[in-house]
Amino acid sequence: MIASTTDIWVAVNFNVILFFITHSKCAHNCHFFNEQRIIPIIRLSSIQFLMMGFSAIPYSFLARLDGFKKLSLIDLISTMP
Repeated sequence: MIASTTDIWVAVNFNVILFFITHSKCAHNCHFFNEQRIIPIIRLSSIQFLMMGFSAIPYSFLARLDGFKKLSLIDLISTMP
């Protein structure tokens, strides 16, 4: 079953919320582990949540258009080193 537009925006909003939680709480987590050098690393890696959320939109639209061959090629190329 192909995701509806509402499902797409729920996924985007969920990833944006995860970004803000990860970004805002990283100083607290680093203080807990007594390692302040990883604050910029965690903040930088939290940007991945934003990219994952917004990549869901074109991915879902392509799936709706029955572009499964294109999707499989994109997935294959993106996983190659």
